[in-house]
Amino acid sequence: MINVVEAVKTAERCQRNWDFSRPVKQEDIEKIIGVATNMPTKNNRPYYEIIVSTNLDFNKMCYTHSIDKNNPHFNNRKIHRNTQVNAPLLMIWRATDDRKINDPFNDDFKTSFLVSVGISSAAAVLTANSLGYRTGYCQCIQQDDLFNDIEKNYSIPMNDASDPSAILVGIGHPDDNFSRVQCVVDGEHGFTAESNDKQINVKYVK
Repeated sequence: MINVVEAVKTAERCQRNWDFSRPVKQEDIEKIIGVATNMPTKNNRPYYEIIVSTNLDFNKMCYTHSIDKNNPHFNNRKIHRNTQVNAPLLMIWRATDDRKINDPFNDDFKTSFLVSVGISSAAAVLTANSLGYRTGYCQCIQQDDLFNDIEKNYSIPMNDASDPSAILVGIGHPDDNFSRVQCVVDGEHGFTAESNDKQINVKYVK
């Protein structure tokens, strides 16, 4: 297990290819889930549920729906940029079925959901990277199509999925034959994603 500072360096960067000969250990999956399901939420309410998959057919199906039809990066490509979803371990955060979740204050559900999922998924990603894995976020999905297929093929109800949007995170070991940004399916490199740096302003109050 590496320290948090080192884990942040890899957690920031999206991993787009995977070594399927090295699955995520079950004990590590349980650690990641334990963190993801116990992070703070507003008034400790369950705004989200998590689908956790080590089923490679399921994960590849999710990858086929991880597209933006309005983005030219996805047009007419055998292999598109969101191969982070086609991972050994896939976690999907989506809204809980009961949008009111016994909320006496009638808070805005979408806002609370998005904040809660941001906290939960970030903690899961940081945990995975601290355990030596790599991760990749994806929020670019054809959501209704995805959850229709999940319901049809895996008997998980669609759960009024269209709004608010779900978040997907792929987790695993990188394929050392490729750079992090190379999009790979079944050993074939089909696209290279860009990589951007960011600078977050911090304002101190003393």
